[in-house]
Amino acid sequence: MASVAGYTLKEAYKLAYSISPIILTGGLADNLPGSSLPIVAILQSLTFGVQGVASLVGQGTLSAATTPFATFEPLPGSNLIAAQIAAYPFASRAVAGNAQLTVPLQVGMRMVVPAQGEGGYAIKTANMVALRSMLNQHIALGGLFDVITPSCLYRNCVLLDLRDSTPGQTTQKQVEWVWQFQQPLTQEKDLTQVMSNLMGKISGGLPTDGLWSSVSNVVGSGVQQVESGISSVGKFLGI
Repeated sequence: MASVAGYTLKEAYKLAYSISPIILTGGLADNLPGSSLPIVAILQSLTFGVQGVASLVGQGTLSAATTPFATFEPLPGSNLIAAQIAAYPFASRAVAGNAQLTVPLQVGMRMVVPAQGEGGYAIKTANMVALRSMLNQHIALGGLFDVITPSCLYRNCVLLDLRDSTPGQTTQKQVEWVWQFQQPLTQEKDLTQVMSNLMGKISGGLPTDGLWSSVSNVVGSGVQQVESGISSVGKFLGI
C-alpha cells in the first residue's frame, strides 16, 4: 500500500486533515525542529501527556487506543482564489478583466471538542484554557499558522478569530469551535507578483509563453508542501 512519511495514505489523510491540520510556525515553535508545532502536539499532550501523543500517532501508524481530544474539518466558503475589482463603469470588458487585484485568502476550520470519559468536563475546561493561553503567547510572539485542507495548503496565515459555533439543540455546550484564518499578502515576493501582474496587464496583456511549465511547477511544489506538512508531525513527535 502506498505511504507518505511512513503512514498509509488513509492514516496520512486522517492525521493531516482531521487530527492535526493546523501547524503553528515561528512564535512558540521558533526553537523546535523546522520552527513548526502541529496542533495535535498541544491538544493531545494537554490531555494525555507526551506518551498520549505517541500512542495516538506512533510508530508510523495511527493508534485507535487513544481518542483524539479534538477533530477538525474545513468550513465551506474558504478561498482558493480571491480578487477585487473597482465598482465604477469600465470602457470595455478587456479593461475590466485587466483591472483585477489579488486579495488575501480566507480559510475556516471547525474544531469539535466533546467532553469525553470520566472527568471529561474538567479536563476539557483545563485544556481549552491552556490552549487559549498558548495561542495568545504564540500570536504575541509574531507566530503564524499553516492550515492543511484537502484542496489547498495555506501557508503563513494569521488567526483572526476562534469562536463558539455550537448549535443550540446539542446536549453538550461549546462543543464546536470555528477557527478563522487569513493568508495575507505580506511577503515581498507576493506584493511584487501582484503589482507586476497588474502592470503587465495594463501595458500589454498577459504573456502566454511557458504557461504549462509554470502550472507544472506549481502543482509539483504543492505536492511537496503537503508531504512536508504531514512528515513534520511525525518528526516533531520523534517517530
